[in-house]
Amino acid sequence: MDEKHVKALLLTLLYQTQIYFAQSERELNRKYPDILLLERNPIALPYEHLSPSIVE
Repeated sequence: MDEKHVKALLLTLLYQTQIYFAQSERELNRKYPDILLLERNPIALPYEHLSPSIVE
């Protein structure tokens, strides 16, 4: 079992969670972490993908 297999297993499990956005090999300040976890907003807002001018 290699590092890439462990990474694939971890990403498979983390993609299913509602707590984090999991991203692989994303650039961050000119560095590339193997797995980047970004916290999701705990409150789901309706129409949060639209700009405020469209919703009003």
